[in-house]
Amino acid sequence: MCSSDLLKRDYSGLRVGVEGHTDGDPIRKSKWKHNHALSVERAMAVYDYLRKQGGVPTSQLFVAGYGPNEPIATNTSSANKAKNRRVELVIYPEHIAQR
Repeated sequence: MCSSDLLKRDYSGLRVGVEGHTDGDPIRKSKWKHNHALSVERAMAVYDYLRKQGGVPTSQLFVAGYGPNEPIATNTSSANKAKNRRVELVIYPEHIAQR
């Protein structure tokens, strides 16, 4: 089952945050000027995927980029940095307004 099917089946009508994160290393050579821009772009890629899969109303989704501000592991090793480079789908308890 793909993620859009799961969202439609189990979380219909609930607000879903598509939240991007990065590791703590500063951006050096990249088209992104800083980690916050990268985290938003990372979340937008998932948002676009969900939108193209169909069935999940875009009014149900929002995008947020946290950059390195909310790590789930210390940035002291390559393995931990990889854990921090992620996108999370966060289900919020509020319902979206019906149109």
